[in-house]
Amino acid sequence: FNWTEGTNLYAVKFASARGSELWRAEIDGGIGGNDLVLGFSVAPNGDAVLGGEFYAAATGKDLAAVRLAGSDGAERWRYVADGGGYADEDGFHVSVDPAGNVILAGTLTFPSESLYRMAVVKLDGTTGGEVWLHAATHGIAQRVVADANGDVIYGGDAAFEGLLVEKLAGDDGTSLWRTVTAGRFPWDLSVDAAGNVVYAAEVGADALDFGDKGATVYVNFGA
Repeated sequence: FNWTEGTNLYAVKFASARGSELWRAEIDGGIGGNDLVLGFSVAPNGDAVLGGEFYAAATGKDLAAVRLAGSDGAERWRYVADGGGYADEDGFHVSVDPAGNVILAGTLTFPSESLYRMAVVKLDGTTGGEVWLHAATHGIAQRVVADANGDVIYGGDAAFEGLLVEKLAGDDGTSLWRTVTAGRFPWDLSVDAAGNVVYAAEVGADALDFGDKGATVYVNFGA
């Protein structure tokens, strides 16, 4: 952290045997301000993938992902997206599919809009190029996973609706199914061996009968 330049993304790799440091990497968005890591994943080949936000003076916070070489932490590529709208954009979670492609979940705001949309981006694992972008309803895409077939499942807090979970085709981002339930903030999202989707989320006392307090619930959807 530098009080003049703000914060940068930071990653460290430790050896499994004794915890000795193998490498460390600091990634600067390049424009100053606060760059943040909000998600992290490891690719099948051992590369580290960071998801978060870069700050730009002209556009504010922008959706971002960076891939680092597992051997030495060198930057392989970075991806930065600004939707062109009025609100800040963030990358809240990042995952890697079985083929090594990167899936980034967060928010984007488009021109003439002041409320961000749930956004899921698939990036080519080798180049970081955008394969497809799925921008759903207004809200925040907070968790994302890829199943064994490479299809993508994300969950988030959909504004004016509730907790949204949607499955997208891995090849082109087409929606395969979509469901909205009571609650918000999917704290975790996973896929079991049969391809079923399981998430843990927060619900209010008025959504389900848990007495006078909210609760964390676990919900399972079929593949």
